[in-house]
Amino acid sequence: MAIANFSGTIYDVKSYLRDSRYRSFYLDIAKLPILSTSNGNMVIVPPECENRIDLFSYQQYGSSRYWWIIALANADLIKDPIWDFTSGLTVLVPKDTALLEKLAGVN
Repeated sequence: MAIANFSGTIYDVKSYLRDSRYRSFYLDIAKLPILSTSNGNMVIVPPECENRIDLFSYQQYGSSRYWWIIALANADLIKDPIWDFTSGLTVLVPKDTALLEKLAGVN
């Protein structure tokens, strides 16, 4: 099991996970897909989508359930998918058609 390194982040001082030997237990569960960021559009978040990454996902993909794809592709900008998703922010919206087709059948 990999041990997460929180040094240099906001979690190194504030997080209760800092001193826990189980800090990476939950981090190892999710097997997130590898996104292709070579194919996508840079889009400016409109004012109506301020703090609503789900609405932005609906505008871009036609489904609010794919908000996490945008958050994952912009992990360097979006640490908190609600409060960090501000109007005027320029984000990458991946157009990974293979991933979207694979997710289309998942409920």
